[in-house]
Amino acid sequence: MKLIAVKEMEPVSRDTADVTIRVTSIAGLAEVSEAAMGLKAGKAWEVELHPTKRKRSLSANAYAWVLMDKLANKLGCSKIDVYREQVRVYGTFQPLTMRKNALSRFQEVWGMNGIGWIVQPLDEGKESVEVLAYPGTSTYTTAEMARFIDGLVSECREQGIETMEPERLKSLIEGWGK
Repeated sequence: MKLIAVKEMEPVSRDTADVTIRVTSIAGLAEVSEAAMGLKAGKAWEVELHPTKRKRSLSANAYAWVLMDKLANKLGCSKIDVYREQVRVYGTFQPLTMRKNALSRFQEVWGMNGIGWIVQPLDEGKESVEVLAYPGTSTYTTAEMARFIDGLVSECREQGIETMEPERLKSLIEGWGK
């Protein structure tokens, strides 16, 4: 069950406070009723609170795909190929070292996350291999998406492809974190 909580806190002493939590549920009524009954019955509950993240702008993502489609048409390849290449060139990555015999399974599992989830093997030792593991753009922060789109814009301009005016582009990218 997922809950959205807003807390109010009133200090009682130096180290303690009475906390009132107002809960708005995005779960079904049955789950909320079960939780409420559990509290009344004295069950112990573990609760974690995390700040909510703002939804991302679909416009920035849509614009990135428009640019990738234009690049693909110009270069004579698929937009998926362009996307994967742009993720490798402008995306974020995590360097990892693993046993050689684990590499193919890791590539398979990592790639199940989406088309932009790429594993690029680098140096191989006798028993281990170093890789760069790239997550897809759906995980990008606003700054990471800005870098990705800036890279796409540069690639498009190099190919003579028309792009959005800088002010409009800045507005789209700023909306990515919203």
